[in-house]
Amino acid sequence: MTFRTVNDVLCNFQDSHLRLCFVACVLVLLPVGFLSICAWVVLIELPKRIHSMDVRFVHSVSFLVHRFRPGYEVFAIIMLARNALYSLAPVLPSANACLLLILV
Repeated sequence: MTFRTVNDVLCNFQDSHLRLCFVACVLVLLPVGFLSICAWVVLIELPKRIHSMDVRFVHSVSFLVHRFRPGYEVFAIIMLARNALYSLAPVLPSANACLLLILV
């Protein structure tokens, strides 16, 4: 919010600003990494493990797919991606873009 209200704040990518940028990049990678691991589990590993009847694995990842009918597990990834975009809406600079992302 300070970047929007105070015009004399300048991020010059030096000293403390550089450290903040690195921390922000690392923190953005956490949800992206979680989403990609979930996609790998649901799209690649889950069908193989169901075929080999690995009940322990299926039970441990059931939190991803328990809301969906069998065969529609891909919607778990779509829902996770939607929720990630929804959480990024306040970061957008204009209120119109924020509302558009939430409504879409």
